[in-house]
Amino acid sequence: MALDINITEIIINQLRYGTMDKEEIRKKVDVMYFCNAFSVEDYKKIISVYEKVSKKGDKIDDLEHKETEHTA
Repeated sequence: MALDINITEIIINQLRYGTMDKEEIRKKVDVMYFCNAFSVEDYKKIISVYEKVSKKGDKIDDLEHKETEHTA
């Protein structure tokens, strides 16, 4: 029985649920893409998830910033 490892799904899950730095993952994904580790479709999927996750992070940072402005 062969184990089929899907690196695309691993990276997507790391972006969504992992603790690694999202910017660092993005840089590594770009390098891997240039080395032909992904198809164009897989790369687009990963980047789409990255953009969604990083926008959520921006919203959280904005909310925290607004809260500190009001309490100051």
